[in-house]
Amino acid sequence: MRFLLDTHTFIWYVANEGQLTTSVLEIVNDANNDILLSVASLGEAVVASLRLHHRYPFDLLLISQVIVEQLPILSIDSAFDVDPMQRLWNKCMKQEEKGDSELFYAFFSLIKPRKSTSSKDEWQSHVLPHSAIAELAPNLWHVTGILPSSTMVPREMVVYKLPDSSLLIHSAIALNEVGMSQLESLGVPKILIVPNRIHRLDAGVYKQRYPQLTIICPAAAKPYVEEVVAVDGIAEEVLPKYDIICHEPAGIRPQELVYELPLPTGKALIFTDILFNLNKLYLQQNSPKGQFTFQWLGASAIGANGFFGMTFLGRQFFLRDRHAYRQWLETLADSIHDLQVISVAHGSPIIANCNQRLREAAARLS
Repeated sequence: MRFLLDTHTFIWYVANEGQLTTSVLEIVNDANNDILLSVASLGEAVVASLRLHHRYPFDLLLISQVIVEQLPILSIDSAFDVDPMQRLWNKCMKQEEKGDSELFYAFFSLIKPRKSTSSKDEWQSHVLPHSAIAELAPNLWHVTGILPSSTMVPREMVVYKLPDSSLLIHSAIALNEVGMSQLESLGVPKILIVPNRIHRLDAGVYKQRYPQLTIICPAAAKPYVEEVVAVDGIAEEVLPKYDIICHEPAGIRPQELVYELPLPTGKALIFTDILFNLNKLYLQQNSPKGQFTFQWLGASAIGANGFFGMTFLGRQFFLRDRHAYRQWLETLADSIHDLQVISVAHGSPIIANCNQRLREAAARLS
């Protein structure tokens, strides 16, 4: 049995000689600050403990999901390599004075694509399994893809046709060549929104592929987006020229905006991480280990009928004022009378009863 503390969302990877054979069932802290992993392996329960070299500044109870992945990891019966943990510790310590939210962002900032061996295959190193481009409404499409850690909740890219028939892309996902040909058949990519400091993984390779692409982001995210790609403009300043309304969420730690897009048949709202829309079918269809993810999250987080709202982690790290955010969602639901589509960065797009669904998400905050 091998163990590694991954630097992504407090997750423990478990593997056996690089082959996936186990599922993590429970993680607890004992009185000696040992990490206990209750593991089911081929029907046999195994409990292993590993003493941490440091007391890390996060609470294991904040784990939203556990990823089981095929990775080459140091064996527990050899000398424990603390370098990955030390790097994580150092990064956390630099952010500690800024609070728990900065620690959370520090973990996500370490998500990386596969390593490329040359500049020629850099785009390909970012390409992960994804769906075909699918229409949500006239002039609006989406793609569902996975993240480098394949049991994480899938991610969404939105493509929108601007009045001049060029394309605006929200939360870019690097597609295979068939997908990119399909994208280019819709129009010329013109604007790329990097929606927050987390959803920036593929922004750089898009700029390399399309040098004339205008990279924009919310003002609050600019210093962090610039760590990976040059920012050409601020979303709040650029997008109103295209009749796109940038809504600043109330009660939320400044990080992202919600975009109201005009459609020929109504309006669309594009969210990122402050609302999720998860259900069993979405996870099973779009995640290689969706059944595992659903089993881990299902009973407590998703529920039998799915979940549309702010997740536990969102409340923990993004939410500042629950009442203000609830009222803000209710105001959106009441003021946009022709709302046709709601898109979120993680979960199924909503294309029916959108106003009522927003009210339901608001009610979850009561």
